[in-house]
Amino acid sequence: MSTQMQQPLTHKNFDPASLESGDMSQLNNWVNGTGSSIYVQWVPDEMTELDANSFFTFYGEVDRIEFVPKFNKDRKQIGRILFVHFNKWSNAYLSLDIANKYPEPSSVEYRSLNRYGNVKVYELKCRVNMRPIPKVEYTMSQITDMFERLNERVMKDMADMRKEIESQRIENEDLRKALFDKIALNV
Repeated sequence: MSTQMQQPLTHKNFDPASLESGDMSQLNNWVNGTGSSIYVQWVPDEMTELDANSFFTFYGEVDRIEFVPKFNKDRKQIGRILFVHFNKWSNAYLSLDIANKYPEPSSVEYRSLNRYGNVKVYELKCRVNMRPIPKVEYTMSQITDMFERLNERVMKDMADMRKEIESQRIENEDLRKALFDKIALNV
């Protein structure tokens, strides 16, 4: 009888596509592996990255926090969503609760002080992040290239704005002259 070594659980073992197609064993990989990520469908405006990091550190070692604007169908911003990427879980409560309630969200109570110093209680609805985006580390040459491209774009936009401003100035001058000419004729 051959003994097979069990592959250690890592974020590579979690396969969101398999979970979506019904392989519930993927939840075990998500809970017990490293590199798990949650999606919070709405967060209060006053929550900062530091607040989110402090709050979610109770549940695990936070790798990074990402706030993303949330838009309605008219592309008007209606709030923010949050992605919390963990290196590992240190408190199984949240990870197990999210996994047990999948695909429904798990509710977590978040307390914050408003600008008047009163405690405000929010319900954060957390889910398994089905599309975790790996952390990207850029080299200095990549950062330099991105900066140069951004600088070129800003310079082009500024030149376009200067042309538009000059065009508006000339149009305003022409309108002002026409208005004064009309007033002079009426006097």
